[in-house]
Amino acid sequence: MSLAVKFFCAASISVPLLISTSGYAQTETPESKGPDCKALGQAQGFREAFEAVPSAGRALSQLIDQFNATIKSVNAQKSSYRQFRKDGKMAEAKNMAAQLDNTWSKLDSLQRQIVGQTHNGMSAANAWCDAVASMAAMGCASSKAQASCSKSQSQWSKASSAPIMTKTQYATTWRKPDDYKFDPPPSPCPAVEQAGTEPHPGGEVREIRGRAFLVRGMRSYPLKVGMEVKPADIIAVEDAAMVQIYLHEYGLLKITEKTKFEIPKPQASETESGNFAKIGDALKKGLQGPSLEVKCSGGGGARG
Repeated sequence: MSLAVKFFCAASISVPLLISTSGYAQTETPESKGPDCKALGQAQGFREAFEAVPSAGRALSQLIDQFNATIKSVNAQKSSYRQFRKDGKMAEAKNMAAQLDNTWSKLDSLQRQIVGQTHNGMSAANAWCDAVASMAAMGCASSKAQASCSKSQSQWSKASSAPIMTKTQYATTWRKPDDYKFDPPPSPCPAVEQAGTEPHPGGEVREIRGRAFLVRGMRSYPLKVGMEVKPADIIAVEDAAMVQIYLHEYGLLKITEKTKFEIPKPQASETESGNFAKIGDALKKGLQGPSLEVKCSGGGGARG
């Protein structure tokens, strides 16, 4: 009797143990879960890719602001430069030209930096799109992130192709051929002689290009720079040649090819306006040829 009881007890104990073991196994089996998208979004690489795009945009904006400010500086310098030339202040004009050269070099440097920064921005936009695609592949797709990627690529592509320099008519040099010349202006016309004094006759040869001769009486001499000319002398200028003579009474005289000119006799003393009014007539009397020009910066001039 006692043996039967013991067997039963052992048998009765074994049943609840099997049930308990089975229940534990069902409770502790790991369940399959999706990726932690929030944690992935806070990961260092993803955040860096996201922040690099606006950072590149700020850097580009600063460069463009510098470029526009430099353009304003160029315009102001050019205005001063032109005024100096107009006023005949060639030393000041030459100094301002050097400043303009430096400013245009700065513009060239800024242009290169702008182009380089647009390339950096495009690379940042592409890296951001790659990060968005990686998140989507992990099951963390975000329509907001994908829209941001598309917008960034579009904006940087547009910036890369923008004709920034064309809009400002940028060139590697601002100078025209005349902007390399800083000769002083022609000497002013000599003051009119005081009444009762004789004007100084004749003049001096200042420049010769090609072949020209001085005819004095029955003799002819090759014209040379520095040679003095006297009233009644004839200046004969041959083909493809030019001569400049400074006449003491009238100023600088330019005689071009195929022209003969007789040095005029001094005019009687008159008022300044009356004297200049007769310069052209006095010189034309000695002219045989197509071209003659008197350059005077002191209030008058004549051309024939």
